[in-house]
Amino acid sequence: MVLLTNQKAILPQLTAGRVFLSGVDPKAATSAGLTVVSTAAEADFAIVRLSAPFQQLHPGYFFGSRQHECDLDFKADDPKLMLFENTAKQVPTVAAIYLDRPAILTTIVTDAAAVLVNFGASDEALLAVITGKARPEGKLPFELPRSMDAVRAQTPDVPHDSTSPLFPIFAGLTSR
Repeated sequence: MVLLTNQKAILPQLTAGRVFLSGVDPKAATSAGLTVVSTAAEADFAIVRLSAPFQQLHPGYFFGSRQHECDLDFKADDPKLMLFENTAKQVPTVAAIYLDRPAILTTIVTDAAAVLVNFGASDEALLAVITGKARPEGKLPFELPRSMDAVRAQTPDVPHDSTSPLFPIFAGLTSR
C-alpha cells in the first residue's frame, strides 16, 4: 500500500476508536479492535473505500464489458464520491483507493485526512496499515495527474510527462 497523504498524522489510528465504514467489512474492523458505528456523526474517524473511476464505452462486447477506460477523474455525480465528501465534512476520513489504473485524486486529497492507495489489498491488510500493525511501504508505479487537462496535454508515447502531477511516479510517504 502507498500512503500519499497523512494530514495531521492521523495514521496510524488507535485501535480503540469508533469508525464509520464504507466499502469495508465491519467484521474485519471489529477484529482489528475498532468499534464500528452506523453513522459518521457517531465516529472518531471514517474509512471510505473507493476505486479509480472509469467508463465502459463498449459494454455489449466481451472485452469492452471488462475494460476500464476513458476519463481518470471522479465526476461530481459519482455516488461514492458524494458519500466520501459528505463523510469527510463530518469526521476525519481515510480514503482507501483501489488503483487498477491511474486516477486523478485532486478532489479526494483536498478533503481526506489521509489517502492510502492499494492495488488489490484485503480489508484485513488495509486495517493493519490504518491501525499501525503494518507500515505503508509502497511507492506509486505511475504518476497521478492533477487534472484531465493535464492528461489530454500528455504525449501518448512518453511516460510520466504530465505537467505538475499531483503525485509523481514513485511517490509514497515512508514515515508517518
